Amino acid sequence: MHNIPVSVNFEHYYVLLSTDTPQCFSLYAQSRLKLDKLDLSIPQFDGLSSKEMVESGRMDELEHWLEQYEFNSYMIARELKGAIKHTEDFNWIRKDLGLPLSPFVSNYATRETSIAQTIRPKDAVKIIDREIPYFKQLGFTPETATEFYG
Repeated sequence: MHNIPVSVNFEHYYVLLSTDTPQCFSLYAQSRLKLDKLDLSIPQFDGLSSKEMVESGRMDELEHWLEQYEFNSYMIARELKGAIKHTEDFNWIRKDLGLPLSPFVSNYATRETSIAQTIRPKDAVKIIDREIPYFKQLGFTPETATEFYG
């Protein structure tokens, strides 16, 4: 049995990469979605967000936290995917927060990174009637199965 805090937010994603896109980019996209909220509270900083850290003048702590985040991102990608040619781009957040660019980001001086979210149309996934009993055995309704298996 596990007690899950009320503040936990479950999200699911489906990543489809082209054949010439490095696999580690799916990890980077997931990380970007997490960091993309500059006003999200960070437990290590007494619940302050990265924007609030800048406003309160705690730039050194924020810089150190980002450096650790960058290093951990690299180590996770290297462990899962092997040799890494392209590191995660953290310079977007550094620019937004007024911090210096990170030399740890590959091609850091010229690199531009973005993520575009797409919304799947409601009718994109069809549940076949004969599959419904199997979904019910797993605890899914047809609606939740469509969302889960998106």
